[in-house]
Amino acid sequence: NTFFRPFRTYQLACFVEDHGWEAVPCYPGVPERNPVREPVREGGLPPNICTSIRIQAVGAGVGEIGWSKVFINRRFGPRVRLGSILTDVELEPDPMIEPGTLCIRCGKCVSECPGNAVPPIKEENAIHINVGGKDISWGDVKMGRCTLTHHGQNNRISPFHKEAFPNMAFDVENSDMTEEEAYR
Repeated sequence: NTFFRPFRTYQLACFVEDHGWEAVPCYPGVPERNPVREPVREGGLPPNICTSIRIQAVGAGVGEIGWSKVFINRRFGPRVRLGSILTDVELEPDPMIEPGTLCIRCGKCVSECPGNAVPPIKEENAIHINVGGKDISWGDVKMGRCTLTHHGQNNRISPFHKEAFPNMAFDVENSDMTEEEAYR
């Protein structure tokens, strides 16, 4: 995520530029915190936001966002890393994948999530957006729990914490910690 994928994106951007087009490789990471500056005009967006690489990929027809917020590709499933390049190359867009084609809302991600971060599949737990005229939705994942578990802070499943901190009693699975707090 921090070397190989960005390096390949940069190489592809150089290839595009070598053929006479503009190309700006973009880092697909999420901001470490919410926007901290006010919009420059009334009703505008803050100047320090970043776009969602997953939503861009949905709009580009690369795949869909599953209930657990994981991006799913038709060929590689969830085993894909995304990159983006802003360019003025005129490209024919691929059709968007119909929502529910790849993620059938089976609930496996809910029952298998070790951090209890993925909510039950119910309409009141869904986040909806419109992309290209299509309703795209996913579960309102508790990102603090997800981040803590993903980065090895969940003592219930982390072999390193069990050994190094056998008495750590922080209950990740019932935490209301925000993603920003988990990163700190």
